[in-house]
Amino acid sequence: MTDVPEYALAFVDDRVRTAVWGDLQLNVYTGTPTVADLDRLAAAQNELRASRSAGRIGIFSFCETEFEIPGAEVRRHGAKLQREMSGLVTASAVVVDGAGFWASAAISVINTIAILARSSSPARVFGEIQDAAAWMARVMPLDARALVEATNRLRTETRG
Repeated sequence: MTDVPEYALAFVDDRVRTAVWGDLQLNVYTGTPTVADLDRLAAAQNELRASRSAGRIGIFSFCETEFEIPGAEVRRHGAKLQREMSGLVTASAVVVDGAGFWASAAISVINTIAILARSSSPARVFGEIQDAAAWMARVMPLDARALVEATNRLRTETRG
């Protein structure tokens, strides 16, 4: 295992885990997010952004397998928040874990949210965490392998 920089855990709940890792906000979705979850993530993003001299951050999200796809209200709210943060985000990557119908549907929903948001920052959806981390390493100064390890550690966090 490589020397993974420590992250600062922001919160862990039943559906979402988030942490700050350098200039990145790491998110792990373990269940279907709600509007309140998205607002909480946005508040954490704003806090991270305010603490950085450049005022821009990256967002790296990992979606666990097989939870219910969010409803229309959550999708619209997510697009609104993405639009508001667009100029403040260096890049955003989302990993959808799994294969088959659920993964295809999740990727479609995430891409639809991105289209609705009309974000000015680069954003991509991936099926493999290594591909997403390699892409982030091309657009931000970070170590792709360490990003994968930090994300996998966050996946195992429990409420404390």
